[in-house]
Amino acid sequence: MKSRSEILNMARETIHSVAPEATVKLYGSEARGDSSADSDMDFLVILPMERGADFRRKEREITEALLFNVELETGVEMSPYVVPLDWWNNHPNSEYKYNVENEGILL
Repeated sequence: MKSRSEILNMARETIHSVAPEATVKLYGSEARGDSSADSDMDFLVILPMERGADFRRKEREITEALLFNVELETGVEMSPYVVPLDWWNNHPNSEYKYNVENEGILL
């Protein structure tokens, strides 16, 4: 059985193998250090591209890679939230954005 740290490394490597240009942040209970064995791993994945067919394809590739390469092997639920860079930069200040920016760990 893999440790949470090993699983996190698998997820990071998987995301970057599909989208090396992505900015990835771990957030939520795993980032805060209060996760349990059955906690999911939350990732914000920021892609330097605009919404459209290419973005949707890359979003699907990231999600499928995490599911098939990490989640099915380890049993730990992967929860990626994939957004375009311009949307993230122009997104109104929200509690979600505040939490990710303050507790998130850049991978």
